[in-house]
Amino acid sequence: MNEKLRVKVDGKWYTVEVGDLSARPIQATVDGYPVEVSVEAATPVETAPPAASENPMPTAARQPASPLPPPARPAAPQAAPPARESAAVPTGNVVRAPMPGNILSVAVRTGEAVQAGDHVCTLEAMKMQQSLRSEWTGVVVDVFVSTGDQVTDGAPIIAVG
Repeated sequence: MNEKLRVKVDGKWYTVEVGDLSARPIQATVDGYPVEVSVEAATPVETAPPAASENPMPTAARQPASPLPPPARPAAPQAAPPARESAAVPTGNVVRAPMPGNILSVAVRTGEAVQAGDHVCTLEAMKMQQSLRSEWTGVVVDVFVSTGDQVTDGAPIIAVG
């Protein structure tokens, strides 16, 4: 059973899909990118007050950190997520983002024929526009991004079959 979570790391939210928690390493997907995760039990936080002979810390310093806030909930119900979010992690002939950035335009659609070297997408990264091109000749099997999407390094852009 896969479970989808929203995780905040260094102020940025990620969509994480976690597979079998009893497997080692755990197979997970972070914003569409497959990763292997190793986990171990956390050591308990000491909550007992220090002995009188120790230098006591101020009470505020001993308090556990507050938990992360839950992700923002949409105001209105949304339609079912697109198939590309629930699909398995793509393999094979997949054009991937060479770096994190924003999708400025998508030049192809599912079912469209492409030749090796054809422009398929424009990615803006570090204030520069980069033309992403297909490495394969074939038919676009799936388009994983839309104009305005933010992508991570290695995120799938299109699949060519």
